[in-house]
Amino acid sequence: MANSEGSREILHACLVLGLLALINVVRCDNYPDFQSRRSLIGETIFDVTKFGAKGDGITDDAMAIIKAWRAACTTVGAAKVLIPRGDFVAGEVVMAGPCTAQKPITIEIQGNLLAYDDMSVYTRGAWIMIEKVDGLVVTGGGTINGRGKEVWQYFTKGSPPLPVVSSIIEASSIYFQDIVMDRVKNPIIIDQHYDSKRKREPSKVKISDVHFRNIRGTSISAVSISLNCSSTFPCQGIELSNIDLQPIAPIGPLRSSCSNARFFVTGKINPTAPASCV
Repeated sequence: MANSEGSREILHACLVLGLLALINVVRCDNYPDFQSRRSLIGETIFDVTKFGAKGDGITDDAMAIIKAWRAACTTVGAAKVLIPRGDFVAGEVVMAGPCTAQKPITIEIQGNLLAYDDMSVYTRGAWIMIEKVDGLVVTGGGTINGRGKEVWQYFTKGSPPLPVVSSIIEASSIYFQDIVMDRVKNPIIIDQHYDSKRKREPSKVKISDVHFRNIRGTSISAVSISLNCSSTFPCQGIELSNIDLQPIAPIGPLRSSCSNARFFVTGKINPTAPASCV
């Protein structure tokens, strides 16, 4: 949705996970700071099973999840979308705003959320998209499984299925926090050059105030921390805090890379953060 200037789209999300159909398994751990968000007075719970989700590991529950999101987004007061215990398969899911609910909306994943393995359902080239939402927290102790092993076979090297944007977009106040990675490809990544083989112009996405905090687990990518930002709009205010990633043999020691990003480090970082970023 364009603002008053008519030429910019603004995406603001307080987000723990950026979700694309390119990952293996991520677990959303329960942490005390998120637990307090779930005790809001008058919070309305929107259970996806009440909107038709089966959670049987077979049925595509995407529409039920979207309906639950729409109901939560358009309510007044505190709202929570609940994905209870079970195996919830979902194709393309768009969680769109702006919302009238009290910020932040909580998405609580208690069960397993799995990407649908039929790639024809992904009309916009991504799995879960969050658009024009200001204030969002993902928690719950469940898992998010993008079925990366099955998905990557459909794409040529260097051409992941991400949507192309033409207008200037601002992405800020994004949190990737308290995440356990299990054999994940590119566990920590900002990549503004994913479409560089088809488009030569620099990315028009302005990325700032992005936080990677308390992330641990295993990586199948040798470069497990990658900040690959635009030369036109360098990334600003990127935080790397308390990261502990271990390699899965035989890729050897993990390393990090960076270009056109201003970042800062707090706590312990493994692999070591880039010495420079030019």
